[in-house]
Order: sequence, then C-alpha cells, then structure tokens
Amino acid sequence: MKATILQHANLCYGVLVSTSEDLEAEFFRLPQIQWKDVVEFQSYSRDTREDKTEDAVLAKWIGKGHEHVFRDQRMKPAWEVTVLMQQSSHTNWTIDVIFRGHHSLFDGMSGANFQKTLHKFLNQGSNLESFGLDEEWPVIIPSTIELPFIIDVKKWKTVPWTPYPATQPPAEDYVSRARLVTIPYEHVQNILKYCRRLNTTVTGFLHSLLTIFSSRNSKKTSGIRATTPFSLRGLTKLSVDELAMHVLWMKTLWPKSLVEPIRLAAEDSQEEELLVQIARHFHAEIDAELKRIPAGGGCAMIDLFKPARAFGNEQIKMDYELSNIGVVKMLGNESPNCHLKLEKLAFTQCGMMDTDVGCSVATILGGPMVICLTWVGGAVEEQYIEKLSGYLEKKLIAIG
Repeated sequence: MKATILQHANLCYGVLVSTSEDLEAEFFRLPQIQWKDVVEFQSYSRDTREDKTEDAVLAKWIGKGHEHVFRDQRMKPAWEVTVLMQQSSHTNWTIDVIFRGHHSLFDGMSGANFQKTLHKFLNQGSNLESFGLDEEWPVIIPSTIELPFIIDVKKWKTVPWTPYPATQPPAEDYVSRARLVTIPYEHVQNILKYCRRLNTTVTGFLHSLLTIFSSRNSKKTSGIRATTPFSLRGLTKLSVDELAMHVLWMKTLWPKSLVEPIRLAAEDSQEEELLVQIARHFHAEIDAELKRIPAGGGCAMIDLFKPARAFGNEQIKMDYELSNIGVVKMLGNESPNCHLKLEKLAFTQCGMMDTDVGCSVATILGGPMVICLTWVGGAVEEQYIEKLSGYLEKKLIAIG
C-alpha cells in the first residue's frame, strides 16, 4: 500500500471545499498518511452472511461506500480502501478490495489503475525492500511530490457530479444502492464479435440496450435522456495508467421519434435494426463532441467544464448514465507465476440525484464483464432495477 501511495501523486492530497458557493475548493498536500485512515477490513463467513451471493454482499458495501463523506481533509486523504473477505467454502475465501475516492481527484479509470498498481506490488511481496520501504507507518509524503493531475493545477470548483459535495454531509435520507451483473468471459468474446459484425463499439451497443429498455419501461412520455462520460487523457497526454480526473460528459437525447416506435413494437421485433440505428446515433454525437474540444489542451479546455459543472443544477432528470472504461489489463495476471490473481474488476459511481440509473462497466482482460447499476434508494423502484439487470444479463449472454 505504501508503494502504491508514493507512485500516484493524487493519493497524497485532501480536498478542501469551501462552505461558500462563491469560493473555490483547493487541494491540500498531506504531510503523512496513517494506515487506520485509509484501510479497513470486513469479513463474513458463510454462516453469518445474510445475502445469498458474494456479489450481493459486495453490492451492499459498494452502496455503503457511496454514502461515505470525506472529512478532516487536512489530516486524511480523499480516498479509502475496504478489504472485504467472504468465505466461499470451508477452505476458500473471496477477497474484494474496494477503492473509493473523491471525484475531483479520481475518474473511473483511476479506480482501475489503483487496483493495477496495488496488484503489482502485492505480487512482488518481499521484493518491496528494493523500493526502500519498510513496514512502518505512517507514510511520510515528500515535499517533492507532484501537484495533483487535474486540468487546472491550481484550483477546482466544488464537484457536482456526486449527489452532494463529497466533503459535506448529504441529506439524512440519502441512500445509495448498487447491483452487480457479471457476464462470463466466454460471452464477452461473443459480444466483441457481435459488435464487430455490426460495426459498432461495446459502448454503442450498451447504449442501444439501455435505450430500448428505457423506452419500453420508463413512465416518461418524451424522449430518453442519457449522459456519457468520456476520457480526455488522449488530449491532455496524461498516462492511461495514472490516477486523475480527466473526464468530460456528453448529454444525448434519444428523440421521441426514435423512442415511440420502440414502445409500440413487439418485444424483440426488429431489435438488431434498432441496435444499429441507436449505436450510429450515439457515435455520430460523440464524434461531433470530440471535434468540438480545442486542440490546445490544458487551459484551453477549462471553459468546457463550465457547462459540466452547471449540469447538476438542471431540472431535467436523465434516464441513465453509461460509463464504460473498457478492457483493463492487469500486469502479470495471466502469468503462471502470479500468486495473486484478480478474477474480475468492477467500477461504480454513487447514486445520482440528477440521473435515474448509473450504469458503469469494466472488463478485465481474459475475464468477465461486470456491470454495476447504481441508483438513489427510494427514487427508483426496486422492481425496475431488477428488471433492468435481468434484461441486460439475458441479452448479453444470449449473443452468439
């Protein structure tokens, strides 16, 4: 853990958020990091576990983590780790490492990158002496540590992409919920082949499924509204392996002219034609959005965040948000000499006040695709989420 912290600058900072809307938040480099402030352990045996599946237990902890408030940011960093141990048999345990971080410092890819770095150092084991690290805590943060990797390296507005500022108390009745859908590796291969045949991406295909489902099951009579986060790392030249917040959002309106025929059509009728039509609509919009971004990078892009910051204040609620970080390769995970193998990777976001359902997707190379659905408890019916998760699992496994 110490080696992981010292490898990524953003792990060494807290986020000081002003209580005034007129003032900006700032990052604060911590003098040191204590083990007790960033790591906790939880364990369940088969006899004490209330939920039937490991994924159900994990989903509960994910939801609980999303309700967490980062406090005392002059003493503690803007992230924490929960190590969840579940007894899967009399002799075997499943270990989940849950990384949760403040959205102004970490995007979805950052969560995957944290796991990649930690996984690398865990597999090196006793070789860590070569890094000059001992077992003593706290971690002393050197004064030479880099500034946080953000677009504007000086200041950052209070982040509105969580339902409440992540360092301020949420409403008393706020509950964040999560549900996991795991698609086995053999079906992931079929999905990739299917998308290539349709000349679309997995993200475009998932948009199609979510739009079709929302059209047939939403109570709204207008079109379907969605948001799609996309990475800026290619433009900012930040390493794909670094921890940072380099993301923008695109809003999409699937118009009533598209949605209404889906609502009226029989289940599964002309579905492939609809999939292609919706995916092409999405790709046309994302291409136009990318062309809109200035080529200068850095400060030339700061103004683009203004509409993104204001987005959380809009009265129109989105039907869903789809965020797919793609296929993640874990170094050495497939090697026979790897004594700790990562079986799957999940990426999640908290339940959002301005969006009915968040759909976050991650796929580990050579492993399953994991879809995490998140929502605000009480804002969306449980039956709707159950139906959506069943629909996605059925459609994705049926391919090929």
